[in-house]
Amino acid sequence: MLLLHMPAGEIIYKEGDDADAVYLIEKGAVEVSRIAAKKAVRLAVFGKGEIFGESGVLHDRPRSTTMRALIDSQVMKVSKEQFFTLFSDNNPMGLP
Repeated sequence: MLLLHMPAGEIIYKEGDDADAVYLIEKGAVEVSRIAAKKAVRLAVFGKGEIFGESGVLHDRPRSTTMRALIDSQVMKVSKEQFFTLFSDNNPMGLP
């Protein structure tokens, strides 16, 4: 796991990137957007304690959205391998 300091405006990942990690917001706010009609459309804003990036990791698909720090933020990056180890079926909190 790696704690990342993201300045406001920094892209965490872009739509189409490989899904290589899951993220947990420790501090700040992150915008979720998707390209539609050739422009970015805001879908949501996530805050402290929220998790994102798990869908692409679980389904082994490229990122379906772009994630950008709205304000200075800290996010915990959990690699795909770490995520599956933490939530394996040998763990009581495992994934079904």
